[in-house]
Amino acid sequence: MEGRFERPDDVSYVFEVTRVRCRFTQHFCIIGSSALLWFDFIITLPTEYRRIWQRPLAGVTLVYCGLRHVAVTERIFLLLETFVWSSSDNTCGVFTRMSDVLLILNSLAFSVFVCLRIYGIWGREWKPLLIVLPLCLVKPILGIYETASYTAIQTGFPFGCIRAYNLTESVILKCSYTSSAIPIITEVVVVVLTWIKTFGIIRDSRLGSVVAQLPTLIPGGVLLGVRTVHGTY
Repeated sequence: MEGRFERPDDVSYVFEVTRVRCRFTQHFCIIGSSALLWFDFIITLPTEYRRIWQRPLAGVTLVYCGLRHVAVTERIFLLLETFVWSSSDNTCGVFTRMSDVLLILNSLAFSVFVCLRIYGIWGREWKPLLIVLPLCLVKPILGIYETASYTAIQTGFPFGCIRAYNLTESVILKCSYTSSAIPIITEVVVVVLTWIKTFGIIRDSRLGSVVAQLPTLIPGGVLLGVRTVHGTY
């Protein structure tokens, strides 16, 4: 019948062509997002030097490095595992696991930043952390679990290194959905907690009971927020 595939080989061919096209699309996204991240890193280096490295080193410096420099370094291994098509399986394992470890470190750094932010905004009150901290730890824990559950395989052009998981399809999907949903939920919770505290300060200041002043978290009153871009594929 015209417009339909009569042979299984035709279906397999179209499926394979679609996979290759999707992979090339992912390649373009990885290259584009990496170029954007590195361009931003380069043009902001002078500002980083003035505002970070000319100040005394503190714990927040480590958090900053975990958010910014770890993300930039992770992109190198992401590009290696994607575009080095002649490497061995062992080399693929090095590329993929270095990328995974750096992503986990980046997630942990962001978790610390979020917790410090809430802790500071709430005037060193620890109770909101009972909600925020468990949410922040979900993604790093899932990352560790997934990293320990696959074998890296070199498949050549155009797919490069792939991860062959020893998990069932349902478990992989659950991990993927959870890793995507938890950061959104965390952001919503953080915004809600921030607004609760902000409205409380505004209410009390209007009543004249307190001075409307947010507590400062970092010496000098500088609250630094960094967002990073991760390539998902």
